[in-house]
Amino acid sequence: MKRTLLAALFVLPCLALPALAEDAGPATPAKSTHTRVTWQQHFAQANSAHDGHLTLEQAKSGYPSLFRHFAEIDAGGKGFVTVEDVKAWHKQQRAMHQPAPENKLRPRHTFQPTTGAHPAVKASSSTTVPGRTVTVGPDAVRPGDAPG
Repeated sequence: MKRTLLAALFVLPCLALPALAEDAGPATPAKSTHTRVTWQQHFAQANSAHDGHLTLEQAKSGYPSLFRHFAEIDAGGKGFVTVEDVKAWHKQQRAMHQPAPENKLRPRHTFQPTTGAHPAVKASSSTTVPGRTVTVGPDAVRPGDAPG
């Protein structure tokens, strides 16, 4: 009786393993095949007439972000926009959001060298400390240096 019970305890888990393996599914998760669509691809998908011109109605139904700026992009009032119009508008938007190239008040990175009227290395200066004069800067003499 004990032998039969022990045999059943060992056999039942072995019979259940194939059923568990089928339910487990793939060991690694499937990678998403979703890729980001460029604005040119979005434009082509929204252009249902395939004529290179995107009308206000086509933009409204197929390209909502372009629809919101349609009046700005269609500066000539043609009633449609082309890929060249959108490129020009993107270029204009980038130019509006970039700072001026020679903005002197713009903060610089700590290690960015300065140019022009502001030299990167300051001139030497002397300070009197009670009992001695201390020179600070590139002309300073360090202890142990021979006078030149």
